[in-house]
Amino acid sequence: MNKARVMGGWTAALAVIVLLAAGATPVRAQSPFEPSFEVDGRLGLALPFGGIGKLEDIGLAADLGGAYWFNPRFAVRGDWGLEALNGSSIPAAQDFRSLNLWHYTVGLETNLAPPVSGNVKFTVNGGLGATTLDFSGSGPSHTYFSLTGGARLLFPVSPQVDLFGGAQLNLAFTNGDDLFQRVNGSPDLQPLGTSTSWTLPLWGGIQVHFP
Repeated sequence: MNKARVMGGWTAALAVIVLLAAGATPVRAQSPFEPSFEVDGRLGLALPFGGIGKLEDIGLAADLGGAYWFNPRFAVRGDWGLEALNGSSIPAAQDFRSLNLWHYTVGLETNLAPPVSGNVKFTVNGGLGATTLDFSGSGPSHTYFSLTGGARLLFPVSPQVDLFGGAQLNLAFTNGDDLFQRVNGSPDLQPLGTSTSWTLPLWGGIQVHFP
């Protein structure tokens, strides 16, 4: 699957959603702020780059997250995510046909849209945590320090439920000696020798609010 085509199609879809949301969402009066908790689930595609981009092809991504909004603009959030990548179409990765990346992160999220109840929201987030690379029996698992950052466009469908789309960048500071590839058809695996691996999940999801 071509990464550029996937990213281009996703960008076009988000642009259409933005235009429709801007025209269809009425402006509502601002209500007094009350702290709230939100949980969300996401599904999408994960695009690998860096070290694992040389070993793996595009895969599936899933995430469960939660956020506590302590003021109209800012929230503390945590996420637990999985990216299931498939390297079977890449010759250098024939010994690593499956790679699961498990992400555990905490950070902050901010709403850049006017904090008006019932309106479309645009949020960005950033945080830190850990990422585990699990080669599913084809090699040992390793856990690394990681950073994350992303953005979401949320469209309300009821007072308690939002639908959203977005993207998230996950950067893991991998050890090149832990990742291997075949070089020039050699039967021996050689260290990949890279210090970073990153993925770009493109999401669609649902979010539920709790007062």
